[in-house]
Amino acid sequence: MGLLTLINFAIKAYAQGVVGFLFQPIAWIFLFILYIQYKRMYALQREVYYGDFKYSVKDMMTTAILAGLLAGLVANILMTLVGITFSNSVGLQIVVLISLLLLAINPRYVCLSYSGGLYSLFLLISLGLIQKGIIKSNIFIEIINLIKIDIPSLLAIVGIMHFIEAILMWFDGHRAAIPAFIKKDGEIIGIYVLQRFWPIPLIFFFLTAGPIPQGDLITTPDWWPLIKPTLTNIDVRNAIFMAVPVFAMLGYGDFAISTDVKTKVKRTSSLLALFSGILIGLSLVANKVYIFNYIAAIFSPLAHETLILYERYIEKNGRPLWRRREEGVVVLDSMPNSPAEKMGITAGDIIISINNQPIRGLEDIINFFQNYNNYIWVETIDIFGKRKVYEYRDYQNGIDELGILTIPKYSFNVPIIEDRGGLFSIIKSKFRKQ
Repeated sequence: MGLLTLINFAIKAYAQGVVGFLFQPIAWIFLFILYIQYKRMYALQREVYYGDFKYSVKDMMTTAILAGLLAGLVANILMTLVGITFSNSVGLQIVVLISLLLLAINPRYVCLSYSGGLYSLFLLISLGLIQKGIIKSNIFIEIINLIKIDIPSLLAIVGIMHFIEAILMWFDGHRAAIPAFIKKDGEIIGIYVLQRFWPIPLIFFFLTAGPIPQGDLITTPDWWPLIKPTLTNIDVRNAIFMAVPVFAMLGYGDFAISTDVKTKVKRTSSLLALFSGILIGLSLVANKVYIFNYIAAIFSPLAHETLILYERYIEKNGRPLWRRREEGVVVLDSMPNSPAEKMGITAGDIIISINNQPIRGLEDIINFFQNYNNYIWVETIDIFGKRKVYEYRDYQNGIDELGILTIPKYSFNVPIIEDRGGLFSIIKSKFRKQ
């Protein structure tokens, strides 16, 4: 019954915490940042789709918030069952603030793997220098004692959060992917920009001293907490832990060039799940063996950044998926509310004929729609080499265009992201100009 009691408590505490977040300034700051990021994605859509869009800011924010709430519930249950606890909350609040500062540098740095790992290393080095007598400033020592945090608990939280992020990426990471163009070696190439952010309400457990606080009390199993506070001499078996709401944000930013979007996202999600499993394991060992605090703290940002750079290396050096062909027209995307979108033509499809008329290039599609049509069928080859036939009819108004976004031969009147000194740094600067 111990596990069921913990789960029921986790759900109840989470529900109360979500309501409490409405009155926390940090939550509104995160939501405002979320709005700004999705406003940039919206602006990029308007540029690519020639004034139109597929995903409104409201839609992107709503789906992100709903996914974040659900993920937060799962994360809270996992953290409660595992029993990740802290001695104080000051250090955790600083980690959240560091995430905000890193977000200003690059959206992907909002992940706790960077702020948690860097903050842990700062504390470990500072404490080591203090213990060796190299740092003797009383003010500095007092500050460190005030802001220090249970590092194994923090890094275990980072591991669990990235496991939740991996799940979110698997099911939601492909949503609102935006097509764009780059020019590489004189050739125009299509890409997809992947950018998702999820606000995550969390409930953390902190050791409380003094009188027993008001509220529900439950009896925990003898083994709980699995990761015990390291900054206290209190017997945790007889201690009282208080549930405190904390607001965080998970972010996923990447680019698909040589891989279709869904395959790209699931591959990255699988690697991230592996990363989180290793980090959680290191955190459990760090709770027993001190040197593993350093290993886990270094592994957190370094392995996460390596994962991202590895994925981007594959995409940048692989064979581009969306590029012009000698025969057929490559579909980068269908325009919003167009016949192509209603037919179900998808990114990566290669149009080879319309109504049995061969299509060698975009000019053939333009010439086809010079004549009146109220029923069309489009034959394509998808990215796996499978032939498909799409049909569409409009007897009332007729069909005067297909409505696809394809790879142009020339850059005239096309929003090109120039590749100068590094593709991804340029795309990042492009976002900042939106």
